[in-house]
Amino acid sequence: MFKLIGGIIDRVFSLTGAVIFSQAPSFLQQYQQQLTGRIEELKWQVKVMEESASLTGKNLQEYINKFLINDDLDFKHQGEMMKNSLDRLNSYLNQLNGLELSTPFGKPFIFVQNHDWNIIKSTWANFQFNVPITVEAALYGLFGMVIFYSIFSLFKSIVKPVFN
Repeated sequence: MFKLIGGIIDRVFSLTGAVIFSQAPSFLQQYQQQLTGRIEELKWQVKVMEESASLTGKNLQEYINKFLINDDLDFKHQGEMMKNSLDRLNSYLNQLNGLELSTPFGKPFIFVQNHDWNIIKSTWANFQFNVPITVEAALYGLFGMVIFYSIFSLFKSIVKPVFN
């Protein structure tokens, strides 16, 4: 009886691993789309700041610095917001560049090293599970199957002596 139940459970674990891991390429693609959208918005904001700076013969950094060194706290805070927008744009561009240049199996490692929790939350909130039909998703699924089966086997080897 335990053997039959164990056989069913190991298959369920394996299938669960395959389904979960096969979603990774789709999640990463949707994350990348969110990242790209944020980059486009920040590029527009930076362009507007550059146009404002050019009206007074300054480059963007000089323009931001003028706000940052101002004694008026309202201006100083505005300068900090502009600097943060520019820093976020550069950070997002680095993330996107890393994801675009990585191999399909290197993407998760690049993603884990360089990610933005706000974009992850937003991606997850809007994530659409799907039935992937790509080789990449199949290989991720196979990897997930092996991982989950290994976890179950390890658990079973620890628990089995308790029932003997």
